[in-house]
Amino acid sequence: MQNTKRGVKARKLMAEKENISNIAKWILVAFCLQFIFYLFLINIIPVINESTGEINGLYSEIWYNYKGSQGDVHTEGNGIKFIYIYNMILLGCAVALMFYYFMVFLDENEGRVMQVIKKFFKENLGLLFLTSFMVWVFISSCFAYDPFRSFIGCYNLRDGFFSFMFYGSVLICILLMSLTKFEGKIRSLFDEIEVDPRRMIVDIFVVVMTIIAVITIGDYYELNYGETQGMVIQYADGTTEGQGIGISVEPKYTMEMKDSSGEIVRALVPRSSGVTITSSVFNNSNHYAYVLSIAVVVAAVMLIKGKGPIKILYAISFTILTIMLIINDTFGAYLGVMISFALLFIHTLITRKDVISTLIMMAIFATASYLIINTSDEKIVPKNFAYIEQSIKDILGTNTNEKNDSNNIDSDFEINSNIISGSVSGNVEEKESLVDTNAGDAGSGRWKLWVGAVDIITKDVKTFIFGAGLENMIYEYSEIGISEGRSHNLVLQLAGTVGVPGAILYLLGVIFIFFKSLRYFKEWDIYTYMGMFVMVSYLFTALTGNSGFYTSGYFYIFVGFVVVGTISSAKVKEEQNKLAKIDDAKKTKGIQ
Repeated sequence: MQNTKRGVKARKLMAEKENISNIAKWILVAFCLQFIFYLFLINIIPVINESTGEINGLYSEIWYNYKGSQGDVHTEGNGIKFIYIYNMILLGCAVALMFYYFMVFLDENEGRVMQVIKKFFKENLGLLFLTSFMVWVFISSCFAYDPFRSFIGCYNLRDGFFSFMFYGSVLICILLMSLTKFEGKIRSLFDEIEVDPRRMIVDIFVVVMTIIAVITIGDYYELNYGETQGMVIQYADGTTEGQGIGISVEPKYTMEMKDSSGEIVRALVPRSSGVTITSSVFNNSNHYAYVLSIAVVVAAVMLIKGKGPIKILYAISFTILTIMLIINDTFGAYLGVMISFALLFIHTLITRKDVISTLIMMAIFATASYLIINTSDEKIVPKNFAYIEQSIKDILGTNTNEKNDSNNIDSDFEINSNIISGSVSGNVEEKESLVDTNAGDAGSGRWKLWVGAVDIITKDVKTFIFGAGLENMIYEYSEIGISEGRSHNLVLQLAGTVGVPGAILYLLGVIFIFFKSLRYFKEWDIYTYMGMFVMVSYLFTALTGNSGFYTSGYFYIFVGFVVVGTISSAKVKEEQNKLAKIDDAKKTKGIQ
């Protein structure tokens, strides 16, 4: 009788786990499809309300400054408000799913809950550090100069505490999806073969990103070489001039212009074409770079590991995404992908697997890197390498012209050394000198942001420990004469917003996850393999990048793949060791 009850309970628990696994899968699928909904939105609903001539309410909000004073009406033409609400709905679903799982977990582990939790975190220290990081982020947000901004984010980035919770929920959904060890597979929409849900998520992600890239490439060449020469204008009567498909129109001002019929009406003129045309459905090209640094690596791995005719489709997708990565012209993302591919190639040489496919992938990447040109007929990648060299010289103070003699070189080096080793504290006039130097402008102005971030972090004990609060660095930067709210460097951004302890917790979490998986590099399945190289690409991109709430979550899908793959590899290794010990014991008895 007792055994019957246990059997019924076991079947019930398995059914509950399968439900949880399936719900987690569909939350992740919905996240991967967000850009399709996004694309639909910005092409169906006009930025300007045709009846009133005003900015559509979906694209504008009134934001309040610190202590509740009303701020300006901030306008975006890319549906930031919509996509944030979309992600928060997914967060709500994920939180409800976590409670569902917690109840099942309590039922399954009655009487030994704490022991199971302790064992899990002991075996997965990286997840323990990331969990501690989230607790620390909450505390930091409570102590922020502007707590509302710290929890919700700013109007166009929304990278506050709730967005960080969403990133964590994506990672948790990957873990929950693995509860049944992917035995509860689903049937494909297109045929009768069963597919791993991870494969479904990867394919949807690659397809969506390829569609976005095709549209962006088309807009880039059509608008830059067309009559409008990059300008996109939307009139109050709803007509447009130079409008691309899925282009991210971020209005900067309105003015009186003639519409297509010749009458004068209000018109919305977006920001500079160079940024707008390459950013597609994203707020800017830096955000696009983050997700491209992931998508290019994912497509490359599927090209390398794919079997049969599907390999050709992955090759096409990889080529398109690589072209878009280069055209996007965010060189930090390109370098991140390049470093990831270099390590991938080393892994191929060590394991001697998929050598031909890897060489084909590398050849496509190298050819595109050499041939792709911008609208000024410059080769983009060689131009960017030359710029990086120039920036390094500016920082080191070794950049000279023909008029400089050796004494001037020493003087320049001394000045820039002070910038490197010192801070940017002092009055505004002194701080502005940093902006005016070559070193300050190095890396498209990133060097002054990095030096300024160090100054903010070391400003006082409170900022050092708790940071300024998420999205609050804008207040700190303004005090040192810099008009920016982001440091464009993940480590400095975390240290400046959630404090040095918070940054250390995050880095320890990522490092422990990465290096624990590295121990099993010969046993990686395709998704662990993919996740590891995505982590490399993304994290190197993040050293110079500027994240967005709607792009960062994708990183944690692949971190989840690494965690799940490592847990699986560790269990397999443990079973192999047990069997080896049994065999050794049998051999020992046989000898005796």
